[in-house]
Amino acid sequence: MVVRMIKHGLPEPLFIQEQDFRTIIYRHALRGAVQDTPKVTKQAIEQVTEQAYRLILTLESEMTRDELMDKLNLRHRLTFVYNYTNPALSGEWIEMTETEPNHPRQKYRLTAKGLKAKQQWEK
Repeated sequence: MVVRMIKHGLPEPLFIQEQDFRTIIYRHALRGAVQDTPKVTKQAIEQVTEQAYRLILTLESEMTRDELMDKLNLRHRLTFVYNYTNPALSGEWIEMTETEPNHPRQKYRLTAKGLKAKQQWEK
């Protein structure tokens, strides 16, 4: 499964072993394509997950994790990190304001790519 996902350009699945066993598989979303060039080609269209899409539309200026979770009405930090911030960070839609991930004053902001996407999606 992991090999097939990588072959098709998807991120590797996330395997979590806690009290139960869970697998999180990221899929390409149908909505939210951003075109980097005027021509429409498969290479020019990037997909964003539904959760990252919601995060990008919610993010205003610089916001903390708690502020974002509150605005998105989320309570579980691991879910937020794995489903929202990690895909948005790996897709370079958002960036951290501090170099250390667990910095006490860590905030998130949109990148130029994220700002462009947000402007297109809000139309």
